[in-house]
Amino acid sequence: MSQRRSRSDRLRCQSMTKPGTALLVCIGLVWCAAGLSAQVLPADRTTVWNPGLNSVGGIPARTTIYKTLSPSGGDDSAAIQAALDACPPGQVVKLSTGTFTVNDYLLIHSAITLRGSSPSSTILQKTNGAVAGEDHHGEDAQPIVIVGPNRWPGTDDTTSKNLTANGVKGSLSVTVANGSGFAAGQFVLLDADEYDAASWTVLPNRNGAPTSVKIWSSDRAVFMRHNPTEDFIDDPFPDSLTWFSRAGRPIAEVKQVQSVSGNVITFTSPLHIDYPTSKASQLTRYADTHVQNAGVEDLRTTGASDGSIRFEAAAYCWAKDVEIS
Repeated sequence: MSQRRSRSDRLRCQSMTKPGTALLVCIGLVWCAAGLSAQVLPADRTTVWNPGLNSVGGIPARTTIYKTLSPSGGDDSAAIQAALDACPPGQVVKLSTGTFTVNDYLLIHSAITLRGSSPSSTILQKTNGAVAGEDHHGEDAQPIVIVGPNRWPGTDDTTSKNLTANGVKGSLSVTVANGSGFAAGQFVLLDADEYDAASWTVLPNRNGAPTSVKIWSSDRAVFMRHNPTEDFIDDPFPDSLTWFSRAGRPIAEVKQVQSVSGNVITFTSPLHIDYPTSKASQLTRYADTHVQNAGVEDLRTTGASDGSIRFEAAAYCWAKDVEIS
């Protein structure tokens, strides 16, 4: 299977773990025509949106080149990784024109930039990954570039603290049962348990006819669980619950801590939706320190598997003028 994304003047993939990002919170849309406007989503599902690099002045212009590399004709993974590891903060590892073979993913774990010459002239290829036109991951299901501390960073669920008061949309702070361990500058996960708050809900009519099929849903989330099963998933606790969130907690956002006063945690950005105590809302620290101010620019990737350029526990990070096949 092949996918190609055309580049815009500034493609800013500022990570799934950037401050102020509501991972699965709907952002309101307003439709305007002929001078008229109509609210598409209810007001409680819209929010002020100023994420990631937008909130700190945009992508930095880095001009100091630490090292320039050219293709070796073999696997270039180790050489590029060595340059990334040694590159000082704020500088650039530059890739010349040509095709670089990267069969072991590159880890950008500090505030540096990996920059090609252009998306049409610098290509990072994975030769043991996905194959165009074929529906499989290839022999090695790995991406080409990871911006983050490691391949699989995540939360430290032993640090989860329940909210003791409702987290209110628009507020800059929450109150937790125990504020110890939280500190200014940290990135933390705020989420709510929608699975236990869900129930069987009858689906709308299909083709004008009533249906007996029910779906497991809360007032804010729908899960891949159906009754009767027919052709549907009916795992009592389906794997899909953990694909992009902690189990059963798809309503979530990553916050940066501004300050801590006792059990009151104040953030740099407002809450994008309510986090009620009735849904066992929690604040959780990450097991790894987020990578900040790292970027990938001016290149193309092909043949990657399980994603091509991934942002894992990364904040204020970017992809700019990048094409992915």
